[in-house]
Parts: sequence; structure tokens; C-alpha cells
Amino acid sequence: MSYSPPGFSTPKRACTTAPQLAWRGFFIVLWVMLLILGFAASAETPDAIEREIQQQKQQIGQTRTQREAAGKVLAKVSAEIEAITQRREEIDQKIARHAAAERNLLAEQDKINQAIEQARQAIYHGLTVLYPLTRQGSARMLFAADSALLTQRHMHYVRALIEPIEQNYLVLNEQQQRLAENQQDLKKARQALDLAYASLQSEQRELIKKLHESERLHEQLGRRLDSQQAELKRLLDRRERLEQAIAQREAEQAKSIEPAEPKSRIDRAMAELGSIPVDGNEIRGFGERSSTGLRSNGVTFSAPAGSPIRAVADGKVAYAGVLSGWGQIVMLRHAKGFLSLYAHIDQLAVETGCEVQQGAVIGHAGQLDGGDYGVYVEVRLGQNPINPTRWGEYRQARR
Repeated sequence: MSYSPPGFSTPKRACTTAPQLAWRGFFIVLWVMLLILGFAASAETPDAIEREIQQQKQQIGQTRTQREAAGKVLAKVSAEIEAITQRREEIDQKIARHAAAERNLLAEQDKINQAIEQARQAIYHGLTVLYPLTRQGSARMLFAADSALLTQRHMHYVRALIEPIEQNYLVLNEQQQRLAENQQDLKKARQALDLAYASLQSEQRELIKKLHESERLHEQLGRRLDSQQAELKRLLDRRERLEQAIAQREAEQAKSIEPAEPKSRIDRAMAELGSIPVDGNEIRGFGERSSTGLRSNGVTFSAPAGSPIRAVADGKVAYAGVLSGWGQIVMLRHAKGFLSLYAHIDQLAVETGCEVQQGAVIGHAGQLDGGDYGVYVEVRLGQNPINPTRWGEYRQARR
């Protein structure tokens, strides 16, 4: 069932009441007076700074994403350079082995050439010793013997003398030919290795160039990130100073506009409306951690069971119903992108789509997680939870 403040009658799940109109009129008068005093003329407002902070956080997120991507590219290029370096070392080892093989072939070829020359000299020496052709008629005597049998015997002797040397000579020639073929194969393999080595060198140069570019980009993004984080800190400091200045100014203005009659019509209406958002004590503030270590994104109030819960500001009910882990909740959408959430409600007094005014009863205090009764209130700007005291409507309602 809905709740009605003393002296007022409210239909079931009503969105506005007469005391609420009086409450709204009070803040209209207050705003006009502040405007006259020049408070609203300041260009630096909490909303403007909050937008700058959110934009700065978004830019920091984008820069951090870009820097992470640049870091991945940097790691990939470094790995590719390492792989190419290993391949170059392998090719260097192959080239060294080919060079050693070439030297061995050249040494072996020199030995074969020397053996061939020695075989030639042996053949020549054997002929000149046995049959000195320099002597006149010695050759004719060899082939013009009186007996054909004797001539044949002489020829057989010559062949027996020359044949072993000639066979060795032929073997040496075959070895020399094989060495030449092996040298040709080694030359082709060396050329292929040289080409592969040159290709790797070119690829490595390109990768090193890419590595240096990636390093410069990574460093540049790091400097940009540092600058953006410094700017964010400056904005947060500005916001804190502005909130302090606003709180001080509002306190001064509140003193200056206090009515002469303490029980004016607006005072009576506010007294009848009761405390906003609930008549109770704050038991956990924004940012404080619970016993489990979780950080609070809102403010928790303790209040007697069934205490009326009131809207912090004018708005529209975006949702009224059950939310897992929060019990029954009410979400109100307000001007300038603000949204207020009220959780652990025992009885709902509004419906989704309903328009409510500041101070309107939207439900009654239910049981909190720890067993006490009260309500949890959270304020969001866009999608981000903020300290409720940064919202002017909340500060005014809680005074």
C-alpha cells in the first residue's frame, strides 16, 4: 500500500502530492535566489567537470588499448627478429661447413694433380731409360728385329712396364673429374646459401626498422597515457575543490535565505514530507568497503522497518520491481543524465513509467543484507556510479 505523509491523502501508487508541490516550490524559490546572487553564473559546474572526467577516462581507455596493441606488435616483431637471427646463424654454420669442404677438395685436387704429374714423369722416364729415343736408330732397332717373335716380346715388355702407370693415370683422371663435379655442386649450394643469407639480411633490416617504429609508437603512447592520467588527476582535484566551494557557498546561501518565521508554509511542508531519502542514519558511505572487502558504489541507511523512502529529485520511474540480489528496487531517471536507485524496499509505492516529484514516497524500508532495516541508495551519471554528494539535488535534499 502507498504511504501518505501526515495531513495529506495520497491515492494508491500516486506520483505527486500537494506537499511535494510545496517542496518543489521551495527549491524553485531557492534557485531564483541563488541565480540572483550569481551562484548559477559560474561556467564551471559539477556536471561540466564530470563530463570532462568521463571523456578523459574514455581517452585513457583508448590510449591504453592502443598501447597494449602496440606492445603486442613489438613482441611479435622481436620474436620474428629472433627467429631470423637463429636462421642466419644456421646458414652461417652451413656456409662455414661448405667452405671447409671446398678447402678439403682443393687440397685433394692438388694431391691428385701432383700424382698425375708424377705418373706422367714415370711413364716418360721409363720410356727414355729403356729405349732412349735420343739415340739414333734405337726405335728402328726395337721394331725392326730379325725375328717377329723378338719384336713381339719387346712390345710386351714395354706394355708391362707402362700399363700399371697408365692405369693409375686413368684412375687419377677419374678422381679429378669427380672432384670437379663436387666442386661444382658445392659452388651451386654456396650460391643458394648466399642468396638465402642476403634475403634474410634484407628481411631482418625491414623488421629492425619496424621494431624501431613500434618502439617509438609504444613510447609515444606511454607519454600520452602519462599526460592523460595527469590531466585526469587535475580534473579530479578541480572537482573536489569545486564541490568544497559549492558546499561552502550553499551553506552561506542557506544562512542568508533562512526565513524570518521558522515555521513558514514551506518549512511545514518539508517537515510533513519528512527526511529524504529516508528518516534514518547513514551506516556506510560511498566508496567504503564492507567486511567482505567490497567497495560500496552508493550509500546505505538504517531506518525502522516500514519507514517511507522518498525520491531524491523529480524524475520518471524507469523500473519498479524485483532485481536479483537487491530485492525490490526503484530506479528513477532524472534530468541531465542522472539516475537514482533505491534497493531493499519492502513495499513499492510506484509503478514503472510513473512520474514522481521530489519527496514523493516510492516505497518503504525493507531488510538489508546484514539483517537490519533500511535502504541502499545509489546515484549514477550515465553508466557510472558517482558519489551522491556530487549531485546538487541530493545535497539539497539531504540538508
